Amino acid sequence: MGAEPFTVRSRRGPLRDARSHSWRRLQCDHGAHRALLLADEAELRRRIRSDIPEVLRLDQWNHPDLTDGRPPSESETFRQLADVLATGDLRRYAPALPANTHWSHWSESGSL
Repeated sequence: MGAEPFTVRSRRGPLRDARSHSWRRLQCDHGAHRALLLADEAELRRRIRSDIPEVLRLDQWNHPDLTDGRPPSESETFRQLADVLATGDLRRYAPALPANTHWSHWSESGSL
């Protein structure tokens, strides 16, 4: 099958595998069309009040696998982010664990 186009913000791009489920298609094409698939600055500002300052923006982090029974509060990432928010000190976010938020780390995502 040929690649079907998708449209985001009036820009079109091809999807590599038109047979796959739409969520999986977006995951696979994320790298090729990253800027189109993530919220841009204008979209973020429409959802976040202008009087709320940006403290930290992460594109990647170590997200806990919540199926193992550990609460999110035990996650290094979430504990450090809480410290940053509580103190305003960006140095409190110093992850030792590698980022795992790329879709390839979560092969079962979208299948629940």
